[in-house]
Amino acid sequence: MSLKVVVLMVLFLLVLLTSACWAEENPFANVAEPKDVIDKAFAGRKLDPLEGMG
Repeated sequence: MSLKVVVLMVLFLLVLLTSACWAEENPFANVAEPKDVIDKAFAGRKLDPLEGMG
């Protein structure tokens, strides 16, 4: 293989594999304490009776 083909393949794979990372939102934005994580993870979801115990 020529060097040009190898470089193009590497660039293609790099863009393909990192594009998913660029599209994701920051999961830790505005998280100051554990309550913030719980509020974000369970927003709009009804808990089962067993999940409410703890």
